[in-house]
Amino acid sequence: MIQPPCTLRRMERTDAPALAQGFAAQGWNRPVSYFEGYFNDQDAGTRQLLLAEWEGAPVGYLTLVPQPHNGPFVSSGFPEITDFNVLEAFQKRGIGSALMEKAERMAGQRAPIVTLGVGLHSGYGPAQRLYVKRGYLPDGSGVWYQDKQLPNHAECPNIDDLVLYLSKPLWVRNGICLRPYRPGDLPALLALFRDTVHRVAARDYTPEQQDAWAPRLPDLSRWETSLSAHYSLVAEAEGRIVGFADLDPSGYFDRLYTAADFQGRGTASLLADALEARAIGLGLSSLRTDASITARPFFEKRGYRLLREQRVERGGVFLTNYAMEKSLAAPSPTGR
Repeated sequence: MIQPPCTLRRMERTDAPALAQGFAAQGWNRPVSYFEGYFNDQDAGTRQLLLAEWEGAPVGYLTLVPQPHNGPFVSSGFPEITDFNVLEAFQKRGIGSALMEKAERMAGQRAPIVTLGVGLHSGYGPAQRLYVKRGYLPDGSGVWYQDKQLPNHAECPNIDDLVLYLSKPLWVRNGICLRPYRPGDLPALLALFRDTVHRVAARDYTPEQQDAWAPRLPDLSRWETSLSAHYSLVAEAEGRIVGFADLDPSGYFDRLYTAADFQGRGTASLLADALEARAIGLGLSSLRTDASITARPFFEKRGYRLLREQRVERGGVFLTNYAMEKSLAAPSPTGR
């Protein structure tokens, strides 16, 4: 917990000399010019700078960018915490945790997930331990070296450029949290999709229509290509996947499925909140979807309006769904 002599605020250009002096005292080359690009970014609205003061003196800082520039989360829409530092003489006083707590709250105003990268050598030991304690998990892409994913068995020096990327869910409801889709999720997602269609949608579609909608042998390549290209999120609870959803860059809300035994627990709302927030972040003014008979009431409650009823063909079988659209305003996610 943050101690009384410590305060947090926006970092300004006038703070740079004191920070540079503090880093120089511990042998770090962090001159005033080092921070100039950060301040330019902050002025342009592409970075937020957060400063920690101890009894009025700058002792640490971090930066938050709305969109990662390197690593596996590029173009993900998940904010990234970068360049997180507390002067060595002021560590173990709760300052780092306070900075992280504030940054996570700031990130949570934009997205359901926050990301960061951490070096692997011992100099990053305190940060590594802090991130694990705060619930950050590796993204599964392995280690990166000089902004490139490192191949298996490759050799490289253990320097600052060797990085592991982590993420943390920020929006949690009823024990349900969100994370980015990973290719290894596909078998579980397909199983959930088929089970949900055959159990939840059974009241609205015939067995023949269910089989046409969710066949036993789906097109794996099409699924993988679209999920990887879209803004795709997975909902987890109780150690398993309980839902997923994806949005394409044009504003098409493609898929939204929740496990049959997790219906009515807020999973679909949490996923929809996140996709709508992402659409607003992309500057989109509206979202479109093709809702099933089963899903239509859910989308209507969220403000989607009916455009038309449709009959779509799947393997020679016709199914009814509804083209719907929602105008977007400032996000107010219910999942936080």
